[in-house]
Amino acid sequence: GAVSGLSASTLADALSSGKVSGKATVWYQTGDKADLFDQASSIGDAGLQLGYVTSDYNGLGFGVTGYALDSLNLHYDVVSGTPHGPLGVNETSSWLGEAYFTYKIDNTLVKVGRQNLATPFANSDGWAVHPNNFEAVVVINSDLPNTTLIGAFVNKERTKNSGTFNDFYTDDGAWMVAAIYSGIKDTPIKVFAYDVVDVAQAVYADVSTKMGDVTIAAQYLSMMPDFDADDTHGFGLKASTKVSGVSLTGAVSMTTGEQTSLNVANAGDDMIKTPIYTATITADGDISAATDTIGYKLSAGMSVAKDLSTTLSWGYYDHGEDSTATPANTSDDSMAVELVAKYKGFENLTIFGGYFYTDEATGAYSNAGDDLNTVRVWRSEERRVGK
Repeated sequence: GAVSGLSASTLADALSSGKVSGKATVWYQTGDKADLFDQASSIGDAGLQLGYVTSDYNGLGFGVTGYALDSLNLHYDVVSGTPHGPLGVNETSSWLGEAYFTYKIDNTLVKVGRQNLATPFANSDGWAVHPNNFEAVVVINSDLPNTTLIGAFVNKERTKNSGTFNDFYTDDGAWMVAAIYSGIKDTPIKVFAYDVVDVAQAVYADVSTKMGDVTIAAQYLSMMPDFDADDTHGFGLKASTKVSGVSLTGAVSMTTGEQTSLNVANAGDDMIKTPIYTATITADGDISAATDTIGYKLSAGMSVAKDLSTTLSWGYYDHGEDSTATPANTSDDSMAVELVAKYKGFENLTIFGGYFYTDEATGAYSNAGDDLNTVRVWRSEERRVGK
């Protein structure tokens, strides 16, 4: 988060007029590796976030967020594991995930310390109870007309299954530069370049534009390893529109590379997620972003009642013989069908429910090569106090 927009006249005012935020989440998932809702096939935990951000004081600001994770004694008879942290049976863990200083002068903002990032290949993913966090220095400048320039150095990361910050691949960290241009009406252009020192270089770029009621987008993704393997290049096209209150999206993607190449996935959090257009919740970094893969995705979303939204998605992925895709050892294709719903009818509260079907899944929560049915639910409550 950024510092509060209110400018304080004294340091004491900056501290007293800061904002306090809190978030509590309970997360549960079950699949039919054994039977749905059976303890052996179920995982779950709960998390708490508590944060504080000062108001601006002569350009200076400070923010901090503490995170805690607990199994709520679910291990006794409800779940067999916790998916989001370094927990043993019925344990609690906590860590300081964000602790940063900010300084703004004219059109330049500098942010230093533990923080969450929002970039294509180094991102604090929001799908889990808590996001993964980074130790980084970020500089954002908007001196050029219609242009935002970003530079960053990332030193460490706390992944979702860890309570500590560790080197981001190597002790030399990673560098990022980016440019976002908005000078063409309804046509933003974004380019990001990364160098994970002695590991790989990466590039992400996308552009979108409106043609009547249809938004068209294109993207390019690449991973260029420093070790002996082919580069991976990815391309995506997406079209979206709204018809009679229904949001419709169609996307196609293609990746190159070989089995020893890198997927075009988020370098953070063990490459679980990916920005590629054809990704779904379950067909993500190891499926849609896999090498030597052609992907297709269709989705439809609508509000079925006040404060209740639903989305139905279908993804299909044709894996070549050089694909890194998880199911490649049993099949040359993958398919995912997902129906999710969100309800926001209660103040500060979001309730999520999802059903996922995965064709010939492999992984810790499935029997290799079998189709997998999964149900996921979570409840999250957020509150903010301050001017």
